[in-house]
Amino acid sequence: MERDDSTLIDAEEIRVTAELAALELDAESAAALVDGLAVLLEHFAAIAEVGSPESVPASPTDNPVDLVSLREDRVEDAKKASLHAAAPDFEEGFFFVPRVLA
Repeated sequence: MERDDSTLIDAEEIRVTAELAALELDAESAAALVDGLAVLLEHFAAIAEVGSPESVPASPTDNPVDLVSLREDRVEDAKKASLHAAAPDFEEGFFFVPRVLA
């Protein structure tokens, strides 16, 4: 089968791939796979085009939440004291809780 510019895959590529994968594939089966795989590759190309930077105005790292406005992550002693008071048992910096699983 001769490959033209519009064909995404040809029988030779399928044969080589099958050989590399140690699969037995006759010429008739390889020819049957050309059409099916070409359709799949066309779909993949369409999906890749949709997600390309040229077609999407936002960059992949854009975040809807403004990360600059988040509060600073710090420990506040007032909160620590209320956590210790609410714990079943707190000793030497550790929380002790009832065993859930036997």
